[in-house]
Amino acid sequence: MLSIPNPKENYADDHSFTGKTIEVRVKDETFHIHQSIICKTSEFFKNAVKLEWAGVKKKPIDLRNESKDTFNVYLGWLYSKSLYHISHLSSTWTKLTEAYVIGEKLMDQSFQVAVMDAMIGHRTNHTQWFPSIENINTIYDGTVEASPARRLMVDLCVWRDGSPWTNKELLGKVHDDFVDDLLLALLEQRKPPATKSHAPWMDPQAYRRSK
Repeated sequence: MLSIPNPKENYADDHSFTGKTIEVRVKDETFHIHQSIICKTSEFFKNAVKLEWAGVKKKPIDLRNESKDTFNVYLGWLYSKSLYHISHLSSTWTKLTEAYVIGEKLMDQSFQVAVMDAMIGHRTNHTQWFPSIENINTIYDGTVEASPARRLMVDLCVWRDGSPWTNKELLGKVHDDFVDDLLLALLEQRKPPATKSHAPWMDPQAYRRSK
């Protein structure tokens, strides 16, 4: 089980559990969430509850395109500052990458930091579990160019002993921007050969067409 406590915030002594609630619609379910909680770190919700966004008739904030499971991870973190919904090793990367992306959409950097710490902790404690191509695509499809999560995906690949995928799996399946970022990172980490006498072009036959 992953848990990211925040010692700076004692929610047991916080009066945020009382007061106004807002409705958030996710798929076919409506969540009633304390406004002071959900607006504390999310710029998206801070903007959504402004009077000019509310209109004449109060309506639930529409997140119908989001996953209820992923939103529950976010909701659990809002109230407990832990990621207790994420506990199965075989699907942890999927849940974490999806959680990071919803944090991007909700403009909640504090949540994203917690998810990032969980990713790093998961990789450190369980080296046999590695993000899949689908997980990397989730991050690249749902984040901007300078995203720290993109950098983490690249670093995990650069510093891993051996590729977790075959070349055929990579070609045409992984996000094009990831390929570009990975190539640049590999070039930056590349060490020059100890001696140029072993350079491949020292054997001209290597560049002959095979019959």
